[in-house]
Amino acid sequence: EEETTKLQAEVDAMHAQFKTAVTQNRAIAPESMEGQWMTAQQGHEQGLVDELTGATLDEFVAELLAVRF
Repeated sequence: EEETTKLQAEVDAMHAQFKTAVTQNRAIAPESMEGQWMTAQQGHEQGLVDELTGATLDEFVAELLAVRF
């Protein structure tokens, strides 16, 4: 039980940090971010995702690295 409490405190702290970062950088109301999940398309429509590329994670990272270096 003590470990569960500690883990939940860490999750809550990360959630608060994430919400702060998102609401500072996006036109999203904090109350609209309460643990719901959504598809990439829905995130795009809500302004949480900049672009849907259709690329795999490996492909996208490789593209980012190619652009930066």
